[in-house]
Amino acid sequence: MINHKLIPFKQIGQFKLDRSILNYKNELFEEGEFDDLGCKPYYLADDLTLFVDKTENIEFVICYSNCVYKGINMIGMAIQNFIEFTNEKYSGEVDELDFEEDNIPQYIYEFESIGLQIWVKEGIIVTVIVASISHYEED
Repeated sequence: MINHKLIPFKQIGQFKLDRSILNYKNELFEEGEFDDLGCKPYYLADDLTLFVDKTENIEFVICYSNCVYKGINMIGMAIQNFIEFTNEKYSGEVDELDFEEDNIPQYIYEFESIGLQIWVKEGIIVTVIVASISHYEED
């Protein structure tokens, strides 16, 4: 498994945020279509999905199985352990979504200070969304 090392607001693995997806055209991507919000996904196996803006710059990346921060893979880690380990505080309220057939809700934590949105199921981190600084500037 490839370790996708996170540098907040800058990159995840080899993929640099706010840089053109054209720099990575040699990767094995499946390209999606632009959505109503002006983002287009590029799928890399089952591990990452990169979203680009209308200028084809990488705005955010969704990590499904591996996202290494400070030497630790966050996927599979208890959210409380992540908070204690990183000493980061989440922003605002924790959102709750129940969209899967198993009827187990997922909780979404925003860590704006490091550009992360962390999805948690039954207390365990299951998905990490890594955002560029421009993603927060547009809000």
